[in-house]
Parts: sequence; C-alpha cells; structure tokens
Amino acid sequence: MANEWIQFVKAYASKNKISYKDAISKARPSYAKSKGNKMKKQGSSDRTNEKQGMEIKGFKDKAKARGRPRKSSKMATAELGGKKIKFKEGGLRKALKVGDEHKFKKGELRKLLKVEKGDMYEFHGKKGKMTDRLKKQVNLALNLIK
Repeated sequence: MANEWIQFVKAYASKNKISYKDAISKARPSYAKSKGNKMKKQGSSDRTNEKQGMEIKGFKDKAKARGRPRKSSKMATAELGGKKIKFKEGGLRKALKVGDEHKFKKGELRKLLKVEKGDMYEFHGKKGKMTDRLKKQVNLALNLIK
C-alpha cells in the first residue's frame, strides 16, 4: 500500500491535470485541509501502538511510543537578586561528565569560567569544549555557592 501523501499527490495531479512533480509542491496547502488527513497532519489524533497495546496522544513523545519510560529531569528553583531562577538539577554535572556525588569547589569553577567560549578545557581528566550554555551553568553555580 502506498503512502497517503503519495496517493494524495497522484490524485491531486490527475484532478488538476498537472505533472506529479508540480503537484508535490502545489498539493501541500490542500493536504493539510483535507478531511482525512487534518488530524494526522496536526498530530492531535490518538494512535494505538498495536505492538505495545498502548494509546499514544500525538507523536511528540518517542520514548513513550517505543514503550520505554521517559527520563524525568527534576527542576530546581533558586533565588538570586530577588528573582526566581529555574534550572535542571544536575545539568552542570552532566555537562562536565562528573558523578552525582561530586562536590564543586569555587576555585575549580573559577578556572572554568576563565576558559573562552569555543576553547577546550580539562576537568578532572575529562576534556570538553566550552559552550555558551556551559559558561552560564558555571556562572550560576558560582553564584549559588556564594
């Protein structure tokens, strides 16, 4: 059985008497509006995964679609300068590839803060590249330690 989109494009081409190649680009706006495909296109339909026997709403959660539990990331909240800041718990540890038991020291974080964006760094024997996000995480950690 052919893909629904392919069937739709072939029907559109024959209906409008244009080539299949032209129909591919011209059929897109009407495909989203067609009655049978509207729900699927927007991802709002319920779909049953026959293999797992579970109902899936939308198509965004791939881990759920495969029957695997999704890893939950805990969010933490801190107050700095009168503003509440939300961040993922353990994000800096994961970025620096250290264990959950690692206790950060101000000195080692200050050294990391001096590394320029795009440069390589070494932290506890593990090498990495300094990114803008990592720099922000290190800066936040320093502010929270104080």
